[in-house]
Amino acid sequence: MYYLLFMKQLMIIIILIFLCKLFLVNISGDYSSSEIRTNHSSYGIVGHNIIVSSYIDRSFKENEGKFVDERDGNSYKWVRIGNQIWMAENLKFNANSGTYIYKNRKQSIKKIGYLYNWETAQKVAPKGWHLASEEEYKSMLNFIGGYNIRLAFDSLKADRYGLELVYNGVYDIEDDKFVKGLFPFYSTDLWTSSIGHSMKGDVIYNFFTYQKYWRRAGIKMTNNGKTAMPIRCVKD
Repeated sequence: MYYLLFMKQLMIIIILIFLCKLFLVNISGDYSSSEIRTNHSSYGIVGHNIIVSSYIDRSFKENEGKFVDERDGNSYKWVRIGNQIWMAENLKFNANSGTYIYKNRKQSIKKIGYLYNWETAQKVAPKGWHLASEEEYKSMLNFIGGYNIRLAFDSLKADRYGLELVYNGVYDIEDDKFVKGLFPFYSTDLWTSSIGHSMKGDVIYNFFTYQKYWRRAGIKMTNNGKTAMPIRCVKD
């Protein structure tokens, strides 16, 4: 009788030890139900953010994952394309100045992020990331399309590489109006960090465009820097 009682107590202790170890593994690994952080940035102290997230890959060794912008606690998906690591979502950081919401609908931020004027777009990337340049967009398109514009478009349309581009619309600051894109039909227009100059010496601003009706994806230019559009960033 005493032997049976001793064995029952021993089994209970073993089960409790196993459950404790299992709990400790779950709260100490990279897979976390929540993380509590104090965030600081050049924009000031954001405060204590409770971040509910899935797998956070801090090493960026995989082909896809998520990272957290420590300024505001927003998490973003990222994907590896060739030797580049791209954000798979538009930036959703509110820099206040030079930042706009499409048609002033706050619910649009989740899908298309904020729209930034060109100057603001150059300096709002999260730490460890930067606004994609013309050459970086071209490198990405060449990798997925093999220098074929239509093939690159088809790859983006089918989302074969997980970039998840969305039609975003832009804001014409001078005319104070929102439009579907810089072309007559819906398009994805994203600022780059690159500029050029016209034959007259005027500054030309380069942006990436993904055009649904023309079935093209590539770099275009505009002399209107008074336009606000979303951005995508590349890992440093």
